[in-house]
Amino acid sequence: MVDENTLGRQSITIVEIDQDFCSRVYGVAPCTAALGTTGGTKCFNTLATCQDTANFDKSELTLRFCMASPDFPEPGEFIIPSLINVTSNPTEITIGGSDKDSAPLGRRASVTITFQDHPYNDKLVDSYRSDRDYDPLERGTFWTKWLARNPYHQNRPLRIREGYIGQPIAEMRTRNYIIEKVDGADSNGRVTIVAKDILKLADDKRAQCPLPSTGVLDISITNIGTAITLSPTGVGNLEYPASGTAIIGSELVTYTRIADAVTLTARGLRGSTAEAHDADETFQQVKTYVNERVDDVVIDLLENFANIDSAYIPSATWAAEATSYLSSFTLNTWITEPTGVSTLLSELIQQCIFYIWWDEVNQLIQFRAIKPAIPDETIIRDINQNQHIIAESVQITRDSNQRLSQVWIYFDPFDPTESLTKASNYRRLNISVDQDAETAIQYGESRVKRIFSRWFDDSNGGAALTTAARLLLRYRDNPIYVNFSMDAKDRDVLVGDIIQFTHRNLVDSTGAPRVDILQVVKVHENDPGHRAEYKCQAFGFAVSGFGSRFAYVMANIAPDYTSATDDEKKFGGWICSNDGSFSSDDGDAYRII
Repeated sequence: MVDENTLGRQSITIVEIDQDFCSRVYGVAPCTAALGTTGGTKCFNTLATCQDTANFDKSELTLRFCMASPDFPEPGEFIIPSLINVTSNPTEITIGGSDKDSAPLGRRASVTITFQDHPYNDKLVDSYRSDRDYDPLERGTFWTKWLARNPYHQNRPLRIREGYIGQPIAEMRTRNYIIEKVDGADSNGRVTIVAKDILKLADDKRAQCPLPSTGVLDISITNIGTAITLSPTGVGNLEYPASGTAIIGSELVTYTRIADAVTLTARGLRGSTAEAHDADETFQQVKTYVNERVDDVVIDLLENFANIDSAYIPSATWAAEATSYLSSFTLNTWITEPTGVSTLLSELIQQCIFYIWWDEVNQLIQFRAIKPAIPDETIIRDINQNQHIIAESVQITRDSNQRLSQVWIYFDPFDPTESLTKASNYRRLNISVDQDAETAIQYGESRVKRIFSRWFDDSNGGAALTTAARLLLRYRDNPIYVNFSMDAKDRDVLVGDIIQFTHRNLVDSTGAPRVDILQVVKVHENDPGHRAEYKCQAFGFAVSGFGSRFAYVMANIAPDYTSATDDEKKFGGWICSNDGSFSSDDGDAYRII
């Protein structure tokens, strides 16, 4: 068995592209194409060359490419040896923080792939090459023909498989992307493909919530009118639900609808003013969320507005995480104009203390709350300098730009149609301060993070308190980042994983080695199949004057602290003495999460 533990292993990279490919046979029912009638030559089973698009039946054809090698591909594998280079920019998670330049959605994974174009016999890509009256080797090149036949390649699946010669393709490490663009061929006959992770579909330019509405008022209406008709004819059934919320000018209304006939059931809502409107004013659908838990809101945005397949979202896992750590985040908001999904997700990530990322190995969008590294959290590996870390690869940094001492959250907007970045448009303000951090004997300055939230109102104001508290717990001290490299034998450590880390440069106040809990925020296989670079962030959650011992509220049947086992003590949480400790063992007090 050849894998990352094999001595003398020789790495190989394979690029796979799934192109659209019709399952029909030319001229065989239900395909109605016919030579001399629908076209002068048979199709290439692609939509751009189809002569009966009504019966186009899309399936997928997988094309594989590798670098030229005398040892690969192996007999029986159909792989085109035209790959020149693969350059990856990996996913990097952003976990809360105060850096104004940070991207709440993190840095997206991307890959740039270069191919050498060449003459091609059309094997595999042309089902009817034996029927052609020409030699395909003498007509065009692989990529010039492929681009002519497949102009609709954007957003199609692309995979990078990294493994070793002799290893089955299905067992290779696989990273998944969607095609962003294809350029070339250039003057040297080179073609470049840029592909991004699946969250690219949520970019503001691609996905908006709510969708833009095209219906307009057929005639003018007074400030007390309740009956309108939408134009153009048929737009009601096409774009609007039977009832909902909409905005006309700057006035919020609720309505019911039958075909294009609309009855306004309430006017001048949420601080807006009922006013007269002219014919041809847009009747824009408004997206509302009422008492929706944060994970359900995120799933709705991704599936219904970014059109991301639900297969990429492990909703049951998300629900378990949200139930345990984000149950207070039931959200209420009115989104009154088409707003980029990425923008909305960024707001949610910052304000509801979670993060999401594309797990390119497991092909899933992962979801995790910002929380302490409590004992029941899965810690997949112990990493230390003697067994895992490549010598001289460790770098430790402390990012003072992310430190916080105050969190100000403005919430419960007066009018959702007005600016959401003006303090005067909010009814409530919560200010949480770590006063000790600002004293002269500690940091001697204040660091303020201001958040303007459309998602919280008077019904869920407690969530704003939770957000501020957890951000201060994690970022009241300078966040520590640890970079290091490991051999491919340890490549089971992935982005988002939590590890225990021991190194001579991380010690306690006596100089003794300590064990730090780190979260992997970036993995880059700069030498695929041989060496990977890791960037990790230490769990903060230390509070001046307290320990960092976090636990759940216990059941009534739990034992007393002095009778509890060490394992039971890991889960807490008992009431401590007045001095903040347990007299039996001087353990720190628990903090309830």
